Formats: sequence, structure tokens, C-alpha cells
Amino acid sequence: MLGTSALAYTAMPLPTDSAGTPVADCPWVGERYEDGHRTLVLGESWYGSFPETIATDDGYIRAWLAGALPKGIREVLYPRLSGAVGPSRAEFWHGVAFTNFVIASVGPTRSNRPTEAIYEVAKVRLARVLADLRPARVWVIGKEQSTHSGPVIDEAGIVWAWVRFPLSAPAMTHQELGASWVMTTPGMRCTFFLLGRLIHAYARLDHFIGLQLNWLGEYRGQPVAKLLRKNVAFARRLKCLRQLAIQTWGHSDPKVVDEFKAWFKEVERVQGQRNKYAHGRWGYMRINTDEIEFVELSWESDPAKMKPAVKVALEDFRRLVGEVERLTHGFVSLQKKFESRVRYKKEWEDANPVGFKAWAAYQAMLSN
Repeated sequence: MLGTSALAYTAMPLPTDSAGTPVADCPWVGERYEDGHRTLVLGESWYGSFPETIATDDGYIRAWLAGALPKGIREVLYPRLSGAVGPSRAEFWHGVAFTNFVIASVGPTRSNRPTEAIYEVAKVRLARVLADLRPARVWVIGKEQSTHSGPVIDEAGIVWAWVRFPLSAPAMTHQELGASWVMTTPGMRCTFFLLGRLIHAYARLDHFIGLQLNWLGEYRGQPVAKLLRKNVAFARRLKCLRQLAIQTWGHSDPKVVDEFKAWFKEVERVQGQRNKYAHGRWGYMRINTDEIEFVELSWESDPAKMKPAVKVALEDFRRLVGEVERLTHGFVSLQKKFESRVRYKKEWEDANPVGFKAWAAYQAMLSN
């Protein structure tokens, strides 16, 4: 799978190891890399001395996957990476490309580290690797190297995320590694952005409903102060606003009542969706789709009774967010449409001067 990648670097002098020996440049490219999410996993460097057959990224990973590493060589990092992301070892590695930022051995022991000069050479090579492999995202392993490789990846306009070296102390959990992997996924970043918009839009809607209750309660002579406390459920405020809105605008006309009821029904629908997505668990982006796995919140411990994972399409999620964001404007539009039907009587005006003043100010605002 790697012949073409190796050929792309023939014009570049081969890197040398700490002993000055030239090192072949041959990144690993999984069999399904071209058909999948095109992720390049970027290691930092390596130390020691290996036989020529496993002294390249391609040769080493190929031998490791086949269980053919020479006796005495025990691989620890690669299983940690594939184990944290979820699929099987072979599925993960055949779906990605891999290369070390520094492809030549930096010395005989782990205490040997890349120098600034070595990193500078590695930057030139990385730019060529990115141009050749054209990854959609890069998962950078190691904080130190990310300060050198990150600007090169940025220059190429590629999404990337770094994670500290998994084998350094304190030991990283699979969850930490998995979270870093997720942040390299453009679709996952979009999901988190939409989730933030959903929560923000819902909070604005709740605030808007409180403002409507505040003036309508005063206008209708109904105490609502207790409903405006932050520990009161959203559904209670919504129920009270429904009653006040229908009394104010929908009196004596079933068609108007139906329009307001439709708005409140829509709020109840998105409320359920918001609660589901805000409190549930998001999985991973499905390869070659815009779908993400999602599981609703549940404390069920019996596997047979647990809710199954469902697939959420980004386009459907984006549509839901837009619907929540438009709800506030929808209520204001109904107010303006039926503002002439606001119900008050002369006796109420005389008995509620403060409330009437608030109503008059509101009418003036609508007429502007």
C-alpha cells in the first residue's frame, strides 16, 4: 500500500539516525485509509536499533499486526491507541495512516530526545507527508512535538488535535485517549458546536418565557413570582404562560387559540429533544456517513433492558437546533399578529394602573 508514498520523497535526502545511517522513509497506510475518514496518526520518534525490515513505520506496524515482531520487542503504545478508540486492532490500523514525526532513531535509549535541529528537519518532511497522504485530520501523539508539528499541520489547513504521550506518568485512561481522538473528527466538532447552540437556544427560550410571564402575570393580575425562581421546572412556567396567552389573545376565537396551542406543542416537542440530547451519551462518527451514535440517559443495569444506541444524522440535529432558535421569534410573531385582540376592560385599567402602564408600554413597543 505504501509504494506511492515512498516514491514521493525520493527527491528529499534520506533522514539519518543518531549514528548517521540513512533511514528509509515509508509511512504506514492502512488498506482502508483512502475509503475512510483519512486520519493520520502522528507519533513523535523512536529509539533503539531495529532490523531493516521493521525500521520503517510501514515495516514495523505490518510486522506487529502479523504478530511477527522479533523476539524481545514488545509493543505497548500501538495497542493503547487502537484500544482507546473502540474498533479492533486490525480495523483501527487498517483505517488510518501512521508515521513518526521524526522517523530516524534518536538514540539507543528512551532518555534520548529529539533536538531542535532534528525537529526542524522533521517539519520539512511532515509538509511533504501531508501533501502526499492528504489526510482530513491528524491525531498528534505527544505535547512536545505538537509545538513543532502543529504549525505545519495548520499551514496545510488540516484539522488536528494532540494528546500527551499515553505511556508517560500519570497513565492515561482509555477515556482520555478516546476524547482526544474524537476532537480530530470534523463531524464530532460540528456535533459539539450544535449541542452548544441547542443548549444556548433553549436557555434563551426559557428566559424569554420568564419575561413573558413577568408582564402577562402583572397584566392579568395573576401572581407569577414563584414561577420565576431558577429551581422551578421549565414545564411549570410553560403551562402558566399557555393559560395567560390564551386568555389574553385567544379569547372568543378558537382559530387563534389553535395557533397558540400549536406553538406551545412545538415547545414541548423540542423540550423533550433538548433534554434527550443534553443528558444522553454521544458515541463516534460513523465512517463515510454524517451519522453519530447516541444513547439516551438511563440508569438501567440489565443489558436486556438498556436502550439501544440510535444513529443521529447531523442534518437532522442541525434542523432541530434551528427550530429551537426560531421559537422565540414565533411567539413574538403571534403577539404582533393578534395584538388588536389583547383583552382588557376599563374596570381593570382603573384597578391596575401599574399593570396597565406595562401593557401600554408593550403595545407601544409592538407598534414601532
